[in-house]
Amino acid sequence: ALPVLWLHGDDDRLVPLAGSRVGVERLTGADGDLTEHVYPGARHEVFEETNRAEVFADLTGFLDRVLPR
Repeated sequence: ALPVLWLHGDDDRLVPLAGSRVGVERLTGADGDLTEHVYPGARHEVFEETNRAEVFADLTGFLDRVLPR
């Protein structure tokens, strides 16, 4: 299965959380390798929020897990 990282702000008004979840569930399927993080209070551009260090840490942690060394 293809590893998928899903990062989303729960205050995203451009792409609402519920609509985005449908797409990511279709992408990963029942046996998919899904890592998801929903950030409270964050909007659409999670890499530009006040908790950007947390978001980047989640991204690098995911990449460390899925990429071969």
